[in-house]
Amino acid sequence: MNIEIPIVVAGIMLLFTSILIIMLSFYIYLKSINYRQISGIGFYQMIHNAGNFGEYLVYKEIENLNGNFKVLTNLYIPVDHNRNTEIDMILIHENGIFVIESKNYSGCIYGKEFKKEWLQVLDNGFRKKFYNPIFQNKNHIKHLTNTLKFIEDEDIYSLIIFSERCNLKPIEISNCFTKVIKRNQLLQTISVILNSTDVVFSKEDIETIYNILIKFTKVSDEVKKKHVEMIKSYNKK
Repeated sequence: MNIEIPIVVAGIMLLFTSILIIMLSFYIYLKSINYRQISGIGFYQMIHNAGNFGEYLVYKEIENLNGNFKVLTNLYIPVDHNRNTEIDMILIHENGIFVIESKNYSGCIYGKEFKKEWLQVLDNGFRKKFYNPIFQNKNHIKHLTNTLKFIEDEDIYSLIIFSERCNLKPIEISNCFTKVIKRNQLLQTISVILNSTDVVFSKEDIETIYNILIKFTKVSDEVKKKHVEMIKSYNKK
């Protein structure tokens, strides 16, 4: 009897845990419908890929904004005839365009505005250098403006978004159009910008920009593979 009781309890706990996981998964599934329609990323791809899930969480924050806007994810903007650059997310708001680079990292993050490489340090001592995301997004914006030649530079904002799980060390930014923040600061950061700026795009303008950029989303696996190969080739240099 004493042996059987722990087994029964363990079975009940396992069943209860399974039910909670199923309920949580179903909740995420329902909440992610809009994101899946926009990104083309399925539920399984989202919850089993840290980058995709991070972008989904960013999207859920953006959904709560005021004003007229549209969102696009995973854009492959042309650099030239043979290359492209991938932008995680673009918010086309009536007050401006927000180019978002999502970093779903944990650990301590160290970096400086003009330093080429930043550093991630995990609790177990693991250290990894990564390319300055400010530089990365600056390059994204450069090629985006080549595509949207009618957009003024002062109407574009660069947002670098890190996970709440990381310890983001203070980074001094001299450019007021660039923000490096955690995901839980996103809504407030954008709202402050919106409250201090005027409407620059009409509904028709937003629709025009959206229609120009949407063709660079949901690209073929061939385009994605070519982009990954280009990044690997660059990193070997």
